[in-house]
This record gives sequence, structure tokens and C-alpha cells, in this order.
Amino acid sequence: MRLEYFYTNESLDAVVRGMDVKSSDDIIAVCSAGCQPFALIEKANSVVAVDYNEAQIEYAMKRAEALKAGNYGSFFPEVEEGRITLERDRDTAMKYFSRSTLFGRIFKSKTRLERIRNKLDRIEFKAAIMQDFVKNMESGKYSKAYLSNALTFSKLFKNNQQGFIQRLAAKLRNPGLIYLTDGYDIYLKYACNIEEDKKLTKISLDLERANVESGRYWRPSIWRKSR
Repeated sequence: MRLEYFYTNESLDAVVRGMDVKSSDDIIAVCSAGCQPFALIEKANSVVAVDYNEAQIEYAMKRAEALKAGNYGSFFPEVEEGRITLERDRDTAMKYFSRSTLFGRIFKSKTRLERIRNKLDRIEFKAAIMQDFVKNMESGKYSKAYLSNALTFSKLFKNNQQGFIQRLAAKLRNPGLIYLTDGYDIYLKYACNIEEDKKLTKISLDLERANVESGRYWRPSIWRKSR
């Protein structure tokens, strides 16, 4: 498989605030380019980044190694011409991660990247199909899940997205939050054991709408296990 995504085009603020990340959270996250796992670990206890594309896992791990070594230039590599991810996505990621300083300067201990750098050992990278990972994972080990738009890839879930979400929710410990982006949420309204957290959904949606750098905004929804 080839590398497709160099940076996210979702609002990282929308993801982190919409998931209401706490220091006690252990989170499952779609890996992609690694942006969301890096953003989440700043506040979470641990993150496992899962992706069926081994090239994405390798890329995210290289970014983690660069950050650990203090090589910020390699953490923000140049975007290869002709790929799906655009240069503006790189700029958006840089703006988020280096918010309290200017890229190219020495990052001080109180900046966001340094906080993430100090917790890199709490990110685990897994090359796996998310459905298989959830099937085999220990119940109660994780509290929240970030799925992005993974449910739109129906071949990975054998057209049973609702059943997958219900299995995932059943294995999450409280609060059992699931973050989706443009992915089959209409079907989840009728699923058992989960309900939409409209307050958190609004927070994420408002932040996505404000994410003008991406050129368009995603439509996130946050779901909570009801029992």
C-alpha cells in the first residue's frame, strides 16, 4: 500500500475538544498521518493508533521518531506533489502543533509540541483493520474512540457499520465516547446502547466550520454509550 495522507484536513481542535479528552482517557484512534493521535496524547493517558495501511503507520512512527529527536523539520515534512493531501493541510497542522511559538524556533518546555514529545511513549502504533482490532481488544481497556470517516469504507466493515459501532461501544468503559466524521451517523440514531451527545457534537461542528484553512468543513458527530 502507498502513503496517501501526509496531514489531516480535519480540525484538530474539533477532535480534541469534541472528545472532551481527560488525563484518565485511554483512546483508540484511526492513525492516518498521525496528527490526531499526536494531538490526543497531549491530554490523554494513552492512545493506540490503528490503521489498515501499513504505510500510514510507518509514516506516523517516523514523525514520532523525528519529534522525539527534536527534529521538528522532519515532523513537518514537505508534501509530495500529486498526493491527496494539500499544502494547506500541512500549514493547518503546523498552526495547531506550534501554536505558542513560531515554526523554526527552539521549542520551549511549555509549548504543545514539547508536551506531546514527553508523552510519545504513551502512543502505540498498530497496523490492523479496525474491525479486527475491536473484536480482539479487551473490554474496558479504552474509554473513547476516534474513527474519523472510517465507516465510509464499507469494505472494511462488511456493510455492517451499525453492528461494529455497537460492539465497540459495548467494549468501551465509561464515558464510552465515539467520534465520527461524515460516517453513517444516520444509521446510528437507531442503534442500541448508544446516543448522540448533542452538546459535544455542536462544539466539534462549530470548530470545524471555523476551520477555513481546510477549504471545507467536515460534519462530526459524537456518540456516547447509553448503558
